[in-house]
Amino acid sequence: MAQSMKEMMAELQALKAQAAAKANPVLGLPTAPTAPTAPTAPTAPTAPESAAAMIARLTAENEALRAKAASKTTLSMKVSEKGALSIYGLGRFPVTLYRGQMERLIASVPAIQDFIRDNAATLIVKP
Repeated sequence: MAQSMKEMMAELQALKAQAAAKANPVLGLPTAPTAPTAPTAPTAPTAPESAAAMIARLTAENEALRAKAASKTTLSMKVSEKGALSIYGLGRFPVTLYRGQMERLIASVPAIQDFIRDNAATLIVKP
């Protein structure tokens, strides 16, 4: 029963070769890669679009994208579910304040402007 190291390695290699040739019992798939199949021809569109219709569709999409981009640079406001004022367009998230908070902020606009003017060198400007 004593086998040499060479015999055991040869037996191990033979078992590996047999396992590679058989299908994977868990997945039922061959372990060796299969030959690639020929690519299929692209199917023709069912309803070909005329050039004029395509131009009209692309023009409409372009205008919608421009309107969406413009809406990101303008401010918009709405009343939140909790009754607060939400201002969109300043950053990624809206700025939401209740009416009393907004009135206090508006009342202190001159002080805020003075502070900005005094600290202009250290404040960062983002678009």
